[in-house]
Amino acid sequence: MGRIFILAYQPCYGETGGGQGVVYRLYEANKKYRLMDDVYFVFGDRIVHGADETGPLAKMQNRDGNRAKKNIARIIPGFIKVRKYEKSYSNLEQYVKQLNEQFSFNCDDRFIFHDLQFARAFVSSFGLKRVLLVIHSQGSFYNEWKATHGYENSCVRKYYEKCFDTITSRLNFLGFPSYGAKESFFDSTPELRKYIDRCTYKILYNGVSCGEFVNEDYTDWISDLKAFEGMVFSTIATLNAAKAVERIPQYLGALKKKGIQFKWVLVGKGGMQEEVDNEIKRANIVNETIWINDYLAHEKILQILSVTDFYILFHKYSIFDLSTLEAMHYGAIPILTPVGGNKEVIIEDNGLFVVDFTDVSALVELVNTDFTFLKKVNQRIQESMFSDKIFLKRYLEVANSL
Repeated sequence: MGRIFILAYQPCYGETGGGQGVVYRLYEANKKYRLMDDVYFVFGDRIVHGADETGPLAKMQNRDGNRAKKNIARIIPGFIKVRKYEKSYSNLEQYVKQLNEQFSFNCDDRFIFHDLQFARAFVSSFGLKRVLLVIHSQGSFYNEWKATHGYENSCVRKYYEKCFDTITSRLNFLGFPSYGAKESFFDSTPELRKYIDRCTYKILYNGVSCGEFVNEDYTDWISDLKAFEGMVFSTIATLNAAKAVERIPQYLGALKKKGIQFKWVLVGKGGMQEEVDNEIKRANIVNETIWINDYLAHEKILQILSVTDFYILFHKYSIFDLSTLEAMHYGAIPILTPVGGNKEVIIEDNGLFVVDFTDVSALVELVNTDFTFLKKVNQRIQESMFSDKIFLKRYLEVANSL
């Protein structure tokens, strides 16, 4: 059996979202359970073998190789002119070739990529077939770019379609974090179906591992939140068009009018901040809102989720939200829109689907009952279906099937 390479273009930031976050969580799970033996976790700034501690291990030593790795981060969609994409892509091609010089890739090796451009550079350089690209975008790649930047660009759209055409003609496997993620991909850009149908697709649900806390662990304001007698809602999200956080204040404002006491903790920033701020004011929930729009350590995010009653997020497109799983671990009840991967976490009436953001009748009914049982149902679903060990096992099974 050949080696397994699991690759993301970003530097290793730890437990975040997106492809890099998934690769890091796989590394952490493998360090705990050691299910994968000869495996390499390749980030933009380091390569980790097996269960080694993360660090600047196995870095390319020559100058050009280091420059290539630094440019991996620049592949993130954000350049308006396509020629800048291509300039960054040429550096990435160089990096892929230098990886081959170090590892001498062969036909028995298996490769799981978490970035379109990284995978494109690889399949364009080598004729190896045991290659899987996992798609983490909210809908299509262009849809993610548009949601992040907030406007249309026909050149960028054509560029991403060309890239996807190239890559699906040269690899056999595509992966999605949920069936809903695949559905969202088609819904946002149905013309890409002709490309995806070239490949066999795999579903690779994410999984999480969360710490437990005692009273002494909490900062003052989280302790106050824990002691709060009303309902605690939380949202952890980038503020872009796909996440649609600006939809939430209207719903919570309607809840306030019903006389329900609550606090809403929002952790996030992004291009839709002004819209979110305006909606918070319009809904008259300024005093109920705790908005953290700066970096917050992952442990602090978990502390917030551990005192949360309801996790709320009204996506337009959804793949499979890691923060939702983390919230469920602590017994938070998900309140979501019925799109994408959301439909694969609310599976036993363990949460609420919302279509009409003015209608809080189902939530009011739930709040006025003892929902302790429902909290336990969410904990059971997360542990039985979306734990870090099951997550790692899925990736190992898929790697062995390539």
